[in-house]
Amino acid sequence: MIFNSQPVEIREKSVLLEIAGQVREIPNDYVWVFAGGTPPNEFLQKVGVQLGPRDLTREGSAEAKLARRTA
Repeated sequence: MIFNSQPVEIREKSVLLEIAGQVREIPNDYVWVFAGGTPPNEFLQKVGVQLGPRDLTREGSAEAKLARRTA
């Protein structure tokens, strides 16, 4: 997780983030969208986002905890 960043572009295998005024390309497999209480599934599908049944929040949480321990 990179705080104080803004997404610029989501690509197939990476994302471009603006961090402190500079754009960085970060390798990426998954993107979580937190857009309020009701997910905008229809909009996301229209713009090409694929939604699946796999719950990645637990995996992401475990990965974040590991990253904090090794940082």
